[in-house]
Amino acid sequence: MADRHDENPNWHILLYLPNIIGYLRLFLIIISMFTLWSRPLWFLFAYSLQAILDAVDGFLARKLRQSSAFGAWLDVVIDNVGRSLLWSYAAPTIGPIVACLEWLAFVCNHAKGPSWKSKYNDAPHWVQAVMRNGFRSPCGVLVLAGIHVLPLFIYGRINDLGIPIILANVA
Repeated sequence: MADRHDENPNWHILLYLPNIIGYLRLFLIIISMFTLWSRPLWFLFAYSLQAILDAVDGFLARKLRQSSAFGAWLDVVIDNVGRSLLWSYAAPTIGPIVACLEWLAFVCNHAKGPSWKSKYNDAPHWVQAVMRNGFRSPCGVLVLAGIHVLPLFIYGRINDLGIPIILANVA
């Protein structure tokens, strides 16, 4: 039985288009980090663009048949890096806790392997409801909106970016 480390690595997956988009997303997060405090609109643009590219890279990975374990890992790492940065700024009291929980979920989920989004038959009902169809369920949409949109909303309120008063009273 050959040792896993003896196999030739597939270096070409590093140049898959979805992974290149991932590297661009990481660059946009770095730009976001440097504009977070001083230029809120630049931050919002760079962060939102990387979030949009998050959907694009997944779509292209499936369409071009360039899915890989590395790409799945890279995508979630970049998601967590961006959200950790944002949560820690937007809500300094609870943000780091939210970030730690996301990283813990990442480690636990990716320990299940490449099909981590579909291995929830033995999970509690609420977890199954969130994960159903790869987050494409009412509960999944609510959770994704909470982890993606809520910190942006809080950031907008902190930086007085014109969040309507009706929404401000809800938060």
